[in-house]
Amino acid sequence: MKPETNPTRMQIPLFIDHSRQGTYFTLPFKMPANIESFFLTYSYKRHAETEIQVEHGNFTSRKEVNIVDLGLIAPDGRQVGASGSDKTSISISELHATRATILAG
Repeated sequence: MKPETNPTRMQIPLFIDHSRQGTYFTLPFKMPANIESFFLTYSYKRHAETEIQVEHGNFTSRKEVNIVDLGLIAPDGRQVGASGSDKTSISISELHATRATILAG
């Protein structure tokens, strides 16, 4: 019989004001005890889309308006992971991490 998993869910709503553009900041959280794996997913409006009528239909123009990069800092202050803005989810466990997430250290 497979043990029942009881996922712990945390939701951290966050609005980043335009005045913080280009800055790094931390979002501390406490990892619950006895967690075997960590899965993080996030979403934000990355592109502004404009629909343009052209002779034979519509064309949608996309302009990048936001970029969010993730970094993971261990409790001792050491950076242990980083991910560019190409990912909107990562997973971490003792034996596995999303590719290019964990740094050598």
